[in-house]
Amino acid sequence: MISRCSSIRISTWSIRIGDLTPPTARHDIYRSFRRRYGDKAVRELYDFFNRLLSDEHADLEELWFKESNADWVIAGNGIRRLFIDFQTWATTL
Repeated sequence: MISRCSSIRISTWSIRIGDLTPPTARHDIYRSFRRRYGDKAVRELYDFFNRLLSDEHADLEELWFKESNADWVIAGNGIRRLFIDFQTWATTL
């Protein structure tokens, strides 16, 4: 029995069960990064995210706004979830 099912949208093939979501456009961005910069860069980014996520004093929101070239506005735990999502994707390579 799944007790944490928060939404299912069959029309767009997006299924969300708790914090688990299937591959989406984010993964297209990750694959594009991999094609452009290579596997070594994916591993380096994975390691960098690992160091950031393990540092309880790291201000991920400030880092995102200061260093990111992305058009996305992501705050607080959203950045942490994005980094973890990238790491989860990277472990499948």
